Amino acid sequence: MTRETALRREAPKRLCSFEALRREAPERLWSFEALRREDWTLPDKRALDWAYNAIRTLGQAAVPVNLLMLGSNLSKGADFRALPVGMAIGLTLTKMLLQPAVVAFFVFCVSRLMPGPVQTGKWLVAIVVSLTPTANNIMVQVEVGGQDKAAMTTLIFIQYLMSPILLTISLTATSALMQVDGFLGHAASPDFHAQFGI
Repeated sequence: MTRETALRREAPKRLCSFEALRREAPERLWSFEALRREDWTLPDKRALDWAYNAIRTLGQAAVPVNLLMLGSNLSKGADFRALPVGMAIGLTLTKMLLQPAVVAFFVFCVSRLMPGPVQTGKWLVAIVVSLTPTANNIMVQVEVGGQDKAAMTTLIFIQYLMSPILLTISLTATSALMQVDGFLGHAASPDFHAQFGI
């Protein structure tokens, strides 16, 4: 048996190098040659850029459109027939005072279960997100879901009316709570005045 015959029998078993493939089957390697070139540059404009740009523009318009919908619903004022005043105030106090207290208790408990040093920023964000009023995207969900739009508008209206007072109270309480030694497990209490140069 000649050397060439032995190599042909071994060919399926061994891995071929790029140079060996180029010598044996150059017509199949035109795409590999194109990929191997180092001077490949993509054009500035691609075929479907117009579709991507249109979808991206629609996505960027989502928040402003939500704000316009919320503003148009709030401009009509509160409809206290859809949601009584007492219930709206009770729900607002629950959302803006009780919910942050529950989240603060959750942060207090869970921060002790976490191994290693606690990063105070993550826990602060969890508490601050919980104390803000209802976001504007809830109106889109109410409209799409076919729920009571007037009741939700009244509730958001009352929340936005009470938020200057309630946010001041809850943000002050959160700031004081985060500076209490021992609130977060395994962490030194952050000095916000030193961090922000106050």
